[in-house]
Amino acid sequence: MRNKQLNRFLLCLLAVYNCNNTTTLFAQPDFSSKQIIKGTTVYRDIHNDNLFYYSPGKLKMVMDENQRPAFKFLQMRYTGTRATADQGAQRFNSLLKFKVSFENTSVEMLKTITRNLPVSNAHAKLRMLPLYKIDAMLVYASINQEESRNHVLTGGFFGQSAEASGELWHERVYTLRLDKHSAQAFQQAFENGQSLLSVGYAYYAFGVNSDPDQLELKGSSALVSEMRHRLSQLADSVNTDSIASPRQILTDAFQIIIDTQKHPDLIEKVDINENIPPDYAAVDVYCYDFNNQLRPDLHAKKVEIKAEGVGDRPVVTNIIFRERNADIYAHNIRFKHSVRMDFPLQYRITEITKAGDVNVYPWKKQKTWSEILDVTSLHK
Repeated sequence: MRNKQLNRFLLCLLAVYNCNNTTTLFAQPDFSSKQIIKGTTVYRDIHNDNLFYYSPGKLKMVMDENQRPAFKFLQMRYTGTRATADQGAQRFNSLLKFKVSFENTSVEMLKTITRNLPVSNAHAKLRMLPLYKIDAMLVYASINQEESRNHVLTGGFFGQSAEASGELWHERVYTLRLDKHSAQAFQQAFENGQSLLSVGYAYYAFGVNSDPDQLELKGSSALVSEMRHRLSQLADSVNTDSIASPRQILTDAFQIIIDTQKHPDLIEKVDINENIPPDYAAVDVYCYDFNNQLRPDLHAKKVEIKAEGVGDRPVVTNIIFRERNADIYAHNIRFKHSVRMDFPLQYRITEITKAGDVNVYPWKKQKTWSEILDVTSLHK
């Protein structure tokens, strides 16, 4: 009982602390006021003439000191078990994951930009523009010699790095689940030492008034075509009655160069039957409460995930969705210890409101491990 009370106290304390230290998501930049200062895009707030927002820097691959990219192509094969009466069946769960970081805008550069802002007094404020989401499209060339066209893969998401310290815009991890055929194409391309991957991405932010300038869409023809399609979808979904609406503020692309001869561990194969090994991706958890602004009363949502451990003891992990990181609407769950797939997955939701209330919901069972766990308020 004391542990539960302590846990609730810490959650409330976290809520109060974050409420006082969060960059507001209700920023309303005027997109028609767009200007470029020292190479950085800046927008003025529609209500406060002395408040400005600068766009986050472009994305780049995270590399270690040996120029090894923070990249992993994981092929997990499930061959069935007697307990589930599907022994001999083969199913594949392949993941492509890589880590990116935002190009840093130095403190000195921010000071320089602030000095060049068009204000009537010396009290200009410059803040990073809160992003609504980061979208990405991955392009790879077909390995079929009879077909030379590029292929575009979508459906992945950016999640927070496990090493993140709570900073607002620093690192993100992109995760994409691949079907069997796409996984085989990637595997053969990488094993042949070929570099076939490029990533196109876009930043979206809420604001008012349309940007008068047409964004230059960068990348291959397949990538540009997909971006135009997504822009069209966004335009159709925008609520014209709302004061602020999402806009695409930046598009760019970069290559991922994979040298499997120098770094063979970038590709990994794992056979899974009853157990998932420790630290392997198990399930994707989605929450659109903050990303789609469904719960203006909500500050944070904690999701506890519980599975049966190999030693007949439960293994629990948790993730937190926050208002301040509204662009993160999905997490890839990994357990620190091996867990059993022949036992159901359980989860519990804790909501923290802006008023400081903590609501803990009962534990629920997830029907199968293969399903996406959606904890959005309408689905909980």
